[in-house]
Amino acid sequence: MQEKSGGGIITLILIGLAIWFFFFRVDYKDVWWKGTEYQTVRYCGTISDANCAAANVYYLPVTHEERSGDTHTFMIKFDNGGYVEVDGTCMKDESHLYGVERYCYTRAVEPDNNGGIGVFLITKL
Repeated sequence: MQEKSGGGIITLILIGLAIWFFFFRVDYKDVWWKGTEYQTVRYCGTISDANCAAANVYYLPVTHEERSGDTHTFMIKFDNGGYVEVDGTCMKDESHLYGVERYCYTRAVEPDNNGGIGVFLITKL
């Protein structure tokens, strides 16, 4: 008499999980666009008094310049012709703090005219 085993079902489940993990899983540490696209951007203030939840939202062109590990570098261009280079990390908005699916929390690479380091939140609607 043959014994029935659950090995086949377990193998199929493991193969399914591996396929999902490598091909369909969303990497929230990566950006959701390539090159330059308009994104929603919030200026949160400087590092010492940043408040992204109360910040105004702007729709600005943002260029993803590079990724080094989990850190990304972006160029945010303003309507007046100015720009700022920022770097930071991207993540899923699990707490729904900003009402978006995912965001990148960034800081200016260089201080502004007053010596402050600006904080910017780039969000995906």
